Amino acid sequence: TGWSDAELMFQWVIDNAETYNLDTSNIIIGGSSRGSILSWIYGHRPNTNIKGLYMYNALPNRVWASPGSWLPTDNVTIESPPIYFVYNREPGSSSDPIDPNFHDPNNGIIIVNKYQDLGIGDKATLVHSIGQTNNDDKYQFLVDFALSVIETCQ
Repeated sequence: TGWSDAELMFQWVIDNAETYNLDTSNIIIGGSSRGSILSWIYGHRPNTNIKGLYMYNALPNRVWASPGSWLPTDNVTIESPPIYFVYNREPGSSSDPIDPNFHDPNNGIIIVNKYQDLGIGDKATLVHSIGQTNNDDKYQFLVDFALSVIETCQ
């Protein structure tokens, strides 16, 4: 249901782009926790207008619990867009009771490794442990990432 709802939302953006002056040729898809799951499949479809994925605490442990039904790595292809993962905790934090959704950076590392295996490792970035820094803003890297991947008019 969530993936179907995400499809409706993305179609609404396309259908209403002119009304709201949206540039649909430079789309950055974002998601946090469950939002990363809901936007994942759409974000990995071949679409030259999707310039990147920015994910915070992405792909929590429960995503990997039923590999027979869906694995995020199945959607990663050589055409996958650049991706930027940001995690609050350090790798190996999956058993931390403070974070019941188990947002372990090791889950993002699995995806970074898949990008590397496909020869597109330069398109994948992961930072972690921002909760242990003076700047724990999950969007602190977004503007630089967006500027690095969008096509600007010269």
